[in-house]
Amino acid sequence: MRSADPAARMRAVEGYARFASREALSRLMDALFDPDPQVGGVAAQGLRIQLRSPDAAGQRPWLRDRILDRVIALEGAPGTSFARNIPELREILGPEMISVLQDATQGVALRRAAALCLGWMRCEEAAGVLVETVLTDDAALAVAGADALYRMGELGLVSVWRNLLQHSERAVRVIAVEALAGLGGPEAFDALCAVALREVAIDRDLQERAVAALAQWPSPVSVPLLVDVMERNPALRARAAQMLREKTGMNLGDMPGEWRRALEGPPTPQQPTGPALPPP
Repeated sequence: MRSADPAARMRAVEGYARFASREALSRLMDALFDPDPQVGGVAAQGLRIQLRSPDAAGQRPWLRDRILDRVIALEGAPGTSFARNIPELREILGPEMISVLQDATQGVALRRAAALCLGWMRCEEAAGVLVETVLTDDAALAVAGADALYRMGELGLVSVWRNLLQHSERAVRVIAVEALAGLGGPEAFDALCAVALREVAIDRDLQERAVAALAQWPSPVSVPLLVDVMERNPALRARAAQMLREKTGMNLGDMPGEWRRALEGPPTPQQPTGPALPPP
């Protein structure tokens, strides 16, 4: 396990996976945090096999607490190997992490670590609890809950993210904008429009992020919207004009009227409506 060679560490993990002792489980837990993703993957598989046994039910809270202690010690940054492999244990540890997060008698650091783990595990069953977590008064816990929800992707949470655009913590507002930018769909589009057009009171740089996300939509939708941004959000007029130039290839400055006239195009010639001429 202490070898500098990942292949040697992997053989050690495979050896520990053959035993059901507390020491073996502890070594496998250590290997979850190994910098080599393959070593961490073998450790996760070994833990999953051992902890699925009915006789190992009592080991699950112990393993959960050991993982949470390590996440806290690493200040919530356990590395990509752990984040990549912990979903292997979602079925086993998900309910255990939810119980910690829901327990208001637990310390904030422990609950925050549980929220982060639920996000890395992409435990969809925890979505409701995480939404409640984001609405707590503790800033660190709220941000951890928002981060976990963001990692889960599309769960029908557009309305949640829209409400979080006005969260008291700026880090939560940032995550909300990023979540909406990545979701797609008409509801997310409308929420981002509300940010870009200043219908929601939010930081200017987040307004700009919303405009950048909206500019990625097809031109028939995004181009008229960028003109609206020029009209209704003067602080972003120059940025919207730049995006319009990039999307259309036209350089009409930053006056929305010029863009509207150009986009509407010349009037279509009307056919004569007078009396028909007699046939030749």
